[in-house]
Amino acid sequence: FEGPPDLLLHLIQKNKVTIYDADQRELVINLAKLNDAYYASYNEYSLNSLCLALYNFCATFSRFYNNTKILTESNKAKQQSYLALCRLSLRAIEQATNTLGFVIPERM
Repeated sequence: FEGPPDLLLHLIQKNKVTIYDADQRELVINLAKLNDAYYASYNEYSLNSLCLALYNFCATFSRFYNNTKILTESNKAKQQSYLALCRLSLRAIEQATNTLGFVIPERM
């Protein structure tokens, strides 16, 4: 992939996100792919690249969330890294859904 979004790079450089496992690594990779999908969508004059990347990112986030004990993590540095990645994921999903023209409901 081309590289992570600026915010992701900033968080990694400031040691707020550290990769501890395969699920977290896959989430970061899919976040970078989501960023690349914006460029592809722009260049192709089509939003299908962004839709597919968002779908894949959400599926990866779901796996990460289900497999990771975020709030009960005893290692505080690890927990803070997980929470930072969750906040970043929320921002990415909100931005992509906004770009695609639909709103995320507050509650299901």
